[in-house]
Formats: sequence, C-alpha cells, structure tokens
Amino acid sequence: MVTMFIALLVVVMSFNLFAISYQLNGINRLLLGIPMSIFESAVVLYNLEPNQKPYFDKVILIDNVHSYFDYSIVRYCDEYDIDIVYYDPISHAITFSDKPEAVKINITATLDFSYQYQKSMFYEIR
Repeated sequence: MVTMFIALLVVVMSFNLFAISYQLNGINRLLLGIPMSIFESAVVLYNLEPNQKPYFDKVILIDNVHSYFDYSIVRYCDEYDIDIVYYDPISHAITFSDKPEAVKINITATLDFSYQYQKSMFYEIR
C-alpha cells in the first residue's frame, strides 16, 4: 500500500513539474524569440530633422507588442501583464520623451499553482 502511495505521489509530482516547465518554457520562448519586425515596424526613419536619430513610435510599438502577446500567450497562461518602459540608452534612466530610442518590455504572468513568472527584455536602436 505504501508503495502505491509513493508511486501515485511520484506521478502527480511529475505531471505538476511538466505543466510548470511547459508554461515557463513557452512564455520564455515567446519573450526571447519576439520577432524583430515588431520593433522594426515601430521605428521612425523618415521625415527626421538633420542630426536627429531614429526613434520608436510609441503607439505602434505598444499595439504591436500587445497584439503579439495577446495572440501567442493564450495557451500558456490566463493572467499576464505587460509593461513597456522607455529609457535612455546612454544613462539607462527612464525617459518620458516623445522620441525614445530604447525600450524595456517586462512581462509578469501567473502560472499554475499560483507561480509568478517575471522577465524583462531590453531593446535599443543602434
């Protein structure tokens, strides 16, 4: 009887570990493998003033990132939050400029068994 209880416990623990690792790896792949076209389509390259560097169009970037995650993350978790923060690539300080050159994408997700996943990625125009 004890052997059956231990075997059942091992089966349940194995399934739980598989479920969590499936969700973690899936969300991690989504964030690390985010297509560069999401960022490239949000970069303003035309109608720049002389000596002005390219910058991110905030509206397009936010729309691109949210639509990518809304479409892709559904099979890995139910609750998630995406924060997009713009920063100065030289000083790494948060910037409130209308023409940011760098962005930090932070994703927080609640997985099975109330496990909190949080990861950030940084993207800069160079």
